[in-house]
Amino acid sequence: MIIPFLFIHTTLDKNVDYNNERVTLRAYVLKIVIINFIVFSFRLENLNQYSRQKMTTEAKVTAYISNHHKWTIGLTILRELLINTELTEEVKWGMPTYRINGRNVVSMSAFKNHFGIWFHNGSFLKDEHKLLENAQEGKTKGMRHIRYNDVKDIDATILKSYILEAIQNQKDGKEIKPTRSKKPLDIPCIMTTHLSAHTLDNLNKLTLAKRNDYIRYINSAKKQETKLNRIQKIIPMIDRGVSINDIYKSKK
Repeated sequence: MIIPFLFIHTTLDKNVDYNNERVTLRAYVLKIVIINFIVFSFRLENLNQYSRQKMTTEAKVTAYISNHHKWTIGLTILRELLINTELTEEVKWGMPTYRINGRNVVSMSAFKNHFGIWFHNGSFLKDEHKLLENAQEGKTKGMRHIRYNDVKDIDATILKSYILEAIQNQKDGKEIKPTRSKKPLDIPCIMTTHLSAHTLDNLNKLTLAKRNDYIRYINSAKKQETKLNRIQKIIPMIDRGVSINDIYKSKK
C-alpha cells in the first residue's frame, strides 16, 4: 500500500503546462476541481431558481400544507372546502389565499399551536355560531378568523356556510375600504435624521397619498432596526418619485 501511495504523491508533484505556465500536477488538478465545483454550484442555483419560478400554485399550497406536519390533516380539510367553491386558489403573503373577481376572500394559515381560516372582510359575516375572532381588537377592522386547536373542532357544514356567505358578501361589494388621510402626516424624527435634505425635499414634492404611504410604512415598523432598514430601502424610491407600492410589485 505504501508504494502506490508514494507513486501517486510523486506523480502529483510533476510539472505540467497550464495556460502557458509550468505548474505542478497537484495544482493543476486542484484548479480543475475548483472550476468544476463553481460551475456545478452555478448550474444548481439556476436550476433551483427555475424550479421555484415554475412551481405551480397547487404545488406551492401542497408544499405549505406538507411543511406544517402537525396540522396537515386540518389544512387539507380546509382546502377541500375552499377549492370546491368558485374561489380561485393563490398564494399571497406566503399563505394559501382564495379570491374571487381579483379580491381576497379567505386565507388559511398554520402556527405552532393552532391553525385556522381568515376572512378578509369577516366583519360583515353574521357569525351565528360565534366562531369569529378579531386578531387585534381595536386595530383590525374587517378581518376575522376562526382558530382551531384540534382537527376535531372543524364542523365542515358550519364552516362551509361561513365561506359561502363570505363569497356572496364579496360579490355584493361588502368590504372595508382603507381610509386615507387627507392631511399630511408628520414626518417622524427617525426619517428627518436619516434622510438627506435632498431626499426630504423629494418626499415633500410627492403627492399627498404617496408621501403619507411612505410615512406609514416607516411608522408601522416596531423595531428601530427595521425602521432603519426600511429607510435605506425607500431612499432611492423617493428620489425617483415612485410609489411605496413598487416595493411589492418588485417582489412578484
